[in-house]
Amino acid sequence: MLGISAFGVVSGHHDLVIEVDGVSRPVTVWGSSVSDALNAADIKVNQHDEVTPSLDSDLLDGSRIQVLTSRQYTVNVDGQRVELWSTARNSSEILNDFAATGRNVTISATRGSERSPLSTLSQSATHGTLVVDGESRPIEIPAHLTVKQLLQQQNVETSPIDRVRISHENGKLTVKIERVTRGDIVTDTDIPFSTEEVEDDSLLKGTTKVKTAGVVGKHRKVVYRETVNGEVKAEVVVQDGVLTQPVTQVVLKGTKDPVAHASASASDAAVIADSGAAGTSPAGAQAIAQKMVSARGWGDDQFRCLVSLWNRESNWNYRAQNRSSGAYGIPQALPGGKMASAGADWRTNPATQISWGLGYIQGRYGTPCGALAHSHRVGWY
Repeated sequence: MLGISAFGVVSGHHDLVIEVDGVSRPVTVWGSSVSDALNAADIKVNQHDEVTPSLDSDLLDGSRIQVLTSRQYTVNVDGQRVELWSTARNSSEILNDFAATGRNVTISATRGSERSPLSTLSQSATHGTLVVDGESRPIEIPAHLTVKQLLQQQNVETSPIDRVRISHENGKLTVKIERVTRGDIVTDTDIPFSTEEVEDDSLLKGTTKVKTAGVVGKHRKVVYRETVNGEVKAEVVVQDGVLTQPVTQVVLKGTKDPVAHASASASDAAVIADSGAAGTSPAGAQAIAQKMVSARGWGDDQFRCLVSLWNRESNWNYRAQNRSSGAYGIPQALPGGKMASAGADWRTNPATQISWGLGYIQGRYGTPCGALAHSHRVGWY
């Protein structure tokens, strides 16, 4: 009988109210403790949830049981990422939990349109500070204002990768905007080409000719970089190498000794003596030249090459002078004074000019056809 009475007192029938995160509902349960009531109402709690009165408290008719469920959050404590459980329902409450510890705590806030515990700044109106782009200004934070609404209210534009940090500083809720940039930094630099000299016996000593033009190469370095408020926080080299190799410049260097033009040969002298004042016309000059060509043992083919060559140079005009270079006479000697080796009358005597010109051609190109081929190839002889 006593046992039955005791059971009736401890495990009786109770009408009470259970409130979970602000939502209340009346329930009728059998049990002796708050824990029994929550189990009967199929309400699961964990070690981080806040239950008032405590789970082992006795049940009484008309009791009100309040449950605040906890959630896990990631915060920065003294610069370190920490996972914590809290029954707080906004950023301010979470920060208040740490305020008494004196530790530096910040929260990375969400700017989404969905209301989450971290998107709501405070349950009640409060004073705060907004720090953005190096400037700090006081702000009023209405109750239940979200981070997104605050930024809109303060006309602060952010990129999708900018960060919003919430902290308590000097007893005030502080909202800091961190400007974040991410991307590749591309740097191209030139690779200079080298120069190689190659001796060439077809060129006179002291002369050079570019055979292969040099081309600079390209080197590229790509660095992925993240900055926060202009300060580099992360930097990784993603590419560092040669895009194009340089091309070596090849320069031909002449090794051929220049030919000293002697005085007119005996055969040329005889032609010069016979010609007298003749040869002042193109036809007359060519007639003198044909005799000198034959005297050197060259055939008609070489004479035809000579005619073509000096047609290009002077059109067989013994007084022809290039105004820009100063080249003179039928062979366009440069300078004209070179022809003095064939005779003092080089200015006025076509035969003297022809004699010197044939000697120059023979010494440098071997034959008139050799000289003509060179002229066709490079534009001069």
